[in-house]
Amino acid sequence: MKKTLYALQGTADLGKSETLNILIDLLTSVAYTYTIEKYNEYTNDRKAVFKIGDSKICVYTAGDNEEESKKAVEFFKKNKANLAFTACHNTSSTSRAVLKDFSNENGYEFLIEQKQDDWQESRLIAMKFFIQIMQNCNNQ
Repeated sequence: MKKTLYALQGTADLGKSETLNILIDLLTSVAYTYTIEKYNEYTNDRKAVFKIGDSKICVYTAGDNEEESKKAVEFFKKNKANLAFTACHNTSSTSRAVLKDFSNENGYEFLIEQKQDDWQESRLIAMKFFIQIMQNCNNQ
């Protein structure tokens, strides 16, 4: 299976974490083996690992700055993610650069999904990610 890192990109307060939290909730309905941890008691950020078939899917909802992106990268490495999902700021940000460098150095395809300020879009993007995960897991 090809390793892929999905970065949900946008400015602050657009619902990137909300979108990834919806994805986490969707994945709990199909994965028998998973762990979910609250990442920060002052936010709704979580990190999760799911095992579906031979795939390991990691979701790390934080990522608005370089420090958070580095923590996400460590989380993906530690859990040997096949598919990884996180958030980052727009193209000139250091958070995006950390994710792109990690992808290049570790053989991940790096895919960006642009997030707009729309709560309905959060559900659509989460469902799109969920469908991509299920298709990847079924094609093993």
